[in-house]
Amino acid sequence: MAYFPELSAFQYQIKGQPVEITMIGWLDLEHPHNTGPVSEQFLERLWLYCRNPVRQSKGFHSCDFCGPEWVMQEAERNGEKLGLGSAEILVRSNSGITYAAPDLIYHYIVEHQYQPPQEFIEAVKTAPLPFDPTQRTAL
Repeated sequence: MAYFPELSAFQYQIKGQPVEITMIGWLDLEHPHNTGPVSEQFLERLWLYCRNPVRQSKGFHSCDFCGPEWVMQEAERNGEKLGLGSAEILVRSNSGITYAAPDLIYHYIVEHQYQPPQEFIEAVKTAPLPFDPTQRTAL
């Protein structure tokens, strides 16, 4: 997976239109990242984004922190399982900033105590959910 510094800007093409995206959670072994606790409310809402990813790929990326094995990471929440590492999530904050993260971000947080920037945490907690029609229209 490509590394992007936290909160760096990236230019995407969405439906043929250039959109500036703020990158979150594009981690690798060579660059340090913040660790710390996150709330259950944040994790619950992040899970909903991971259930509704965008930019699904045909392959997958395994977690660099778990070791050299080439395996898809599986996460479980409330009895539901997801395979992570093959898509992205987009979160459009109420302030109009669009964040892109690998769906593997859920694994990074739960298994490796990654703590995303507070502004992303707030966006996930307050933005329309990904299956909300206003979220899809905004993106």
